[in-house]
Amino acid sequence: PVHVSSVRASCGCTTPVVIDETVAPGETGRIKAQFNTRSFLGQRGATITVVFDRPQYGEAQLRVDGYVRRDVVCDPGEIEFGAVKVGAKAEATVDIQYAGRSDWRILEARSNVPGLAVSFEEATRVNGRVGYRLIANFTPEAAGYINGEIELETNDGNHRRVPIVVTGSAVEAVSVSPSPLAFSPVAAGGSDAKKLVVKGDRPFRIVGANASDPRIAVELSDELRPLHLLPVTFTADEATGAIEFSIELQTDDAEIGTITVRGTADVTSP
Repeated sequence: PVHVSSVRASCGCTTPVVIDETVAPGETGRIKAQFNTRSFLGQRGATITVVFDRPQYGEAQLRVDGYVRRDVVCDPGEIEFGAVKVGAKAEATVDIQYAGRSDWRILEARSNVPGLAVSFEEATRVNGRVGYRLIANFTPEAAGYINGEIELETNDGNHRRVPIVVTGSAVEAVSVSPSPLAFSPVAAGGSDAKKLVVKGDRPFRIVGANASDPRIAVELSDELRPLHLLPVTFTADEATGAIEFSIELQTDDAEIGTITVRGTADVTSP
């Protein structure tokens, strides 16, 4: 694991904040950089120095550049969806106000976030002030963090692009750990046991389990609860070698449906 002890910026136009101080191997840490748009306008940039103190001292530099403008105001300034279930739908709106040219228009809205559909409509146009409403509909297809943006293309020749940050996370209605399920190497005729943790966002029952390999046995409980600890046992026969298997857990919740767990095992010679 690495530990971020501090961050600093080369310019007062940018304020950096450490979101994740400790980052485990294979994980991702975040640094948030925020422009001071109340005191700075125009083209701005800063170098952010990230200081690590464990497992050893080190520094890394990040570059932030942008253009602070006062003619376009977005309310809210970014879209934060929070936690959205995979397959569910979330909607957010942004009111966009422009002051300047009377013929200013939004021509197109593009998003680099999978599952995010964007549309916009003109709301007002009076004496050089133009208002638009942006509608963002998000239906995540896979679990994970969301860190992207919506890009508005306008007819302003000097500053055609208006970005809107989009953040949040897509979560499964049920999480399974460990996934995949990996058994320790087992000698022919031996066995190994693991516990499968199945966690939902509400109470549910697991009413059945079907394994693709007959050497896999799952112990079930019909209790109604949001967290299930399922003992899973692999009993090897005389056949040696690596195998891959899947377990289908049937639930009594129509929205959760069937949970599929994949796993591996290895049978060695005695």
